Amino acid sequence: MQRKIINELARQPTKRLPWEDLKTRYAEEVRQRTFYRAVRGLRRRGLVYDEHGGTRHWLELTLLGDDEFSEQYRATIGLLEAAARARGVPLPPIAGLVPLSRELPHAGGRRPEVGT
Repeated sequence: MQRKIINELARQPTKRLPWEDLKTRYAEEVRQRTFYRAVRGLRRRGLVYDEHGGTRHWLELTLLGDDEFSEQYRATIGLLEAAARARGVPLPPIAGLVPLSRELPHAGGRRPEVGT
């Protein structure tokens, strides 16, 4: 169920959907409460977070939950590391360059902070 929710959010251009739209798309899972358990688990892992605005409530995919971003991030870091190795220099300290694995335990359903 978690993978279905992540895939649904990833398909959207804004990487978010109104809460009510998600609940209507997965009506059977909402009745069985598996939908809420899946969303709660995704929040705990920092893969999605809630956004409130006025009377609307959205569920938004974080950068940690976005597989496309993660692949691009890892590829960019790999190129940076390869360039540093080729020149024989250590990887320079760059603000905001935090491994994804370090961000994951601290996210807790909120938007991960860059560089902390």
